[in-house]
Amino acid sequence: YDNMPKQLSFVEVRLHAYLQNVALLFKPVANKKDIAIHLDAMPHALNLYIDEELFMRILQNLLSNAIKFSLPSTNIHLGAYQEGSAVYI
Repeated sequence: YDNMPKQLSFVEVRLHAYLQNVALLFKPVANKKDIAIHLDAMPHALNLYIDEELFMRILQNLLSNAIKFSLPSTNIHLGAYQEGSAVYI
């Protein structure tokens, strides 16, 4: 029943550390195409409340596509910034 809506479960995460871990997960896949994943500068104290399963699925999709559609020997930049109450990744 993958299409059944599930109740979101929010946890607080430090975004910089979270994105750093996601980048490390994708490093072996990126290395196969000689692609470097760079974590751009962002506030270390930026915390978010996220549903980890959903947020991870979104990030995996974005990074997987970035690797798949990037030419070999290129760079992928992963970063975030805050404007008011909005956070952009």
